[in-house]
Amino acid sequence: MHPAEHGLVTFHVSIILSKFTDFTQKYFRKALFETQPIGKVTNPAENNELRPSHTLRAIRPGTATGRLIGGNLTLISNTLGTPDEIETRDRVLFLEDVDEEPYRIDRMLTHLRLAGKFEHVAGIIFGECQDCRAKDYKPSNAIPYRLGEVLDNILGGLKVLVLYGLTIGHTDDQLTLPQGVTTTLDATNGTLELKEPGVQ
Repeated sequence: MHPAEHGLVTFHVSIILSKFTDFTQKYFRKALFETQPIGKVTNPAENNELRPSHTLRAIRPGTATGRLIGGNLTLISNTLGTPDEIETRDRVLFLEDVDEEPYRIDRMLTHLRLAGKFEHVAGIIFGECQDCRAKDYKPSNAIPYRLGEVLDNILGGLKVLVLYGLTIGHTDDQLTLPQGVTTTLDATNGTLELKEPGVQ
């Protein structure tokens, strides 16, 4: 069972190998050292609009409110059927991963869908997925879908809102997210509003 189910706040943070950019440091400090709610967050401003670093896209637009829960897609998928299986009912679920090919993302999202984890979720965020593309000289190149198409195929068919591309996961610019706090996801405008503090 996730600690958030016991009323404990845990934090999804940068790994030690991250660059800890100014953006990352700002939200790390806000989440861990300030007793005020973080408030509304989104990706950092783009320096080059022709080649954006952090593209946000509403797969299914809308707004939803619920407690924030989530983490690494591979780990969440692998814990289904165990005492640590994630509870998603009425939650805003965020997912992230790194260096996974689209066919693997397809398999894991399908696993969560078949396990009923998307049926009663309030909303879904799929973060940036660094290097999540078909690799050279592998059989997976025969599968024609890119990551965005996989997400559209599986998450786009749900009846809940879905935002793709928020800077969660293995990126240089990264949000620190307190899990278990009430949050509002606005997929239409690409924002997440954290309404409660993670620390007292």
